[in-house]
Amino acid sequence: MVVVMAQLRVPSKSNTAKVFIEVRDENDHPPVFTRKLYIGGVAEDAKTFSSVLKIVATDADTGNYSANAYRLIIPPTADGQDSFVIEQYTGIIKTAIMYRNMRRSYFKFAVIATDNYGEGLSSSADVVVSVVNQLDMQVVVSNVPPTVVEENKEQLIAILERYIQDQIPGAKVVVESIGPRRFGDGFDQEDYTKSDLMVYAIDPLTNRAISRQELFKFLDGKLLDINKEFQPFLGQGGRILEIRTPDIVASVKKAAQAVGYTEGALLALAIIIILCCIPAILIIMVTYKQ
Repeated sequence: MVVVMAQLRVPSKSNTAKVFIEVRDENDHPPVFTRKLYIGGVAEDAKTFSSVLKIVATDADTGNYSANAYRLIIPPTADGQDSFVIEQYTGIIKTAIMYRNMRRSYFKFAVIATDNYGEGLSSSADVVVSVVNQLDMQVVVSNVPPTVVEENKEQLIAILERYIQDQIPGAKVVVESIGPRRFGDGFDQEDYTKSDLMVYAIDPLTNRAISRQELFKFLDGKLLDINKEFQPFLGQGGRILEIRTPDIVASVKKAAQAVGYTEGALLALAIIIILCCIPAILIIMVTYKQ
């Protein structure tokens, strides 16, 4: 816009000036969460301040009015200590206590997002975090390095999640760890040319982990189809080698088998001793009478 000033009663003289008008955005849009319910999981042995899941809310406004601050609304506990905390501006929920011996438990609370750095409009969403351990997990073994799996983690998990949701609608797949393939009798050897992707899945109806056996059935039964969808992300020749139980579970099974064999051997030895003792006792009795 140009402003012109002129003197009308004297010989014409004029000048111009530029006027700048700044149009400022009003804070007329509250934050919008990417989903109304966030589902996550935490392992029994998780360390304090470990990341659990990331909350995301967007805002249609601009400037500070689009900058969200997050906080949690957690029901009070007996000891007065919150189970989780959230980073105010990143939306990352982290552990705040230890969860030992709490498998099959879950926590339900609300997250609030407020724009203008916590001074503006607010919205809320629900959060469910289930406590799990390796008894709830399966390991997806691939013939590619862990770095490849890490780089394509989101796409790979989305594929696994879709196949599990065919059986349990709304199920959420959670990554526990990504690392080199472990093998050997005690799983004490590592192969960095291959990878172990340890996952579990949460049932939204129960808020608890799907059983390890069911998870294996859902994944192993569709292994060929899953491999076809994994291939573009794992590269040429990349594929899943197997679905297996975690190291600890397999070790416990072997230990139980070893105990079973030991008990069987002791029982057989006891029977042999008894069978050998009976004739000896009879001989002693007969000899004593004579």
